[in-house]
Amino acid sequence: MQDTLKKTLIRQWRKSEKQPKLVIDTNLIVSGLFSPKGLPSKLIERLAKRHFQLCVTRPIFKEYEAVVNRFTKISKTKRSKLIGKIRQHVFWFTSSQRINAIKDDPTDNKFLECALASNADFIVSGDKHLLNLKNRKFKNTYIVRLSELNEILHWR
Repeated sequence: MQDTLKKTLIRQWRKSEKQPKLVIDTNLIVSGLFSPKGLPSKLIERLAKRHFQLCVTRPIFKEYEAVVNRFTKISKTKRSKLIGKIRQHVFWFTSSQRINAIKDDPTDNKFLECALASNADFIVSGDKHLLNLKNRKFKNTYIVRLSELNEILHWR
């Protein structure tokens, strides 16, 4: 992300009292399973403490469930607990507009669709297809890495 854009977002969000709306890519949800002290786990903790609104659509939530449940070496209890925690705190949206901005991996378009439907502030991802979108922005939504989001929102 350009330094000037990041600095602008940092200034804007440090002054804001608004609760940010986030669309979170599945890769971060799964990372939370494997790294209990890492940034993705802290993101899930922040969700439970309502530091932000997690915006999802049915296709996104179904992907969360399917991908998390692929990791059978992680206990079923731990996987169920993660999905339950997410389900308890999500804000549901229905995307009425189909987006075709990501040609190389069309399944990533569902995150853009959700961002548009929810008027999300940020899509948080480590996915190159999303991060490679022009100016790391889609309509009014910024596409950021989790480490950048922590810096922008001044999360420690």
